Amino acid sequence: MVRTELSHLHYGGSDGLDAVARTVPAGRLADPSDIGGAVVFLASDDAAYISGASLLMHGGGERPAFLDAATANKER
Repeated sequence: MVRTELSHLHYGGSDGLDAVARTVPAGRLADPSDIGGAVVFLASDDAAYISGASLLMHGGGERPAFLDAATANKER
């Protein structure tokens, strides 16, 4: 998830984005510059031998909401 104007609108503003960010193991959403840095690397000579690869950028993934529900039940 990248913090953009569209994601801001989709999740209802900063509070919604902050709630989503708490589900990401990296503890934050990506900034466009995070993606840009990867693009610059892939376009550089350092990536000259990379071919046909996928670069997964997700901050460690999102924690599924059902896990929060399971954790809440254990805390009672």
